[in-house]
Amino acid sequence: MDQPPAQLAVTEAGRSCPGLLELRLVDCRNGLSDESLSCLLTGCPRLSLLQMDSRTAACDAVGWSCSQQLLAEQVCRLASLSVRSWSSAAPMLRDLPECPLLTSFATCGAELSNLLTPLSRMPELTDLRLRCRNWCRSASDLQLLGGAARLRCLRIDSRFVDAASVPPLLARMPQLRSFRLKSSARVFVLDCHACAILRALPAGLTDLGLSFEHADWSCRAGVGPP
Repeated sequence: MDQPPAQLAVTEAGRSCPGLLELRLVDCRNGLSDESLSCLLTGCPRLSLLQMDSRTAACDAVGWSCSQQLLAEQVCRLASLSVRSWSSAAPMLRDLPECPLLTSFATCGAELSNLLTPLSRMPELTDLRLRCRNWCRSASDLQLLGGAARLRCLRIDSRFVDAASVPPLLARMPQLRSFRLKSSARVFVLDCHACAILRALPAGLTDLGLSFEHADWSCRAGVGPP
């Protein structure tokens, strides 16, 4: 049976590009299959970055018959993994073994509770980028980053962000150098919470972005000393 075009391209890359370092699959439906993954594993031993980006579920790069074991084996070799569609990676990430090389992880659409186990298996993670519906709706969500003192880059893009949860989150990450936080929902932000966020920023931070697009601010008082 002929392979779909995306699958064929990945298979040929695995066979012909032994020095391949980065692979980005954008709207490549069923690009990853048992055959194409096997070719990557054997033919591209230096592959360190895998990005699977699809605007719709119909363009999911992970084929329905793709072996989750092969996919997990590939992920364990990576330094950087980006998954636009959480549904395509969820089965593999639930049973993911430890990924000692993974330093960067990005995903979209995951429930925070579903990330607890995968994140615990990324001991060298320093760059985390998440797009989710609700961030820190409850204090228990903070445990997701409880062991993330090593994080140097954190980006959160969420419909709802509880501003009161951000200062204790920052307190857990003294090594943070880049922090971007975006909330797109209409929320009420107390001035004390805004000030607390700014005061909690790590001393070594060099990149900061805060966006509460539809926030109702309680007042416009300046930020003074604690």
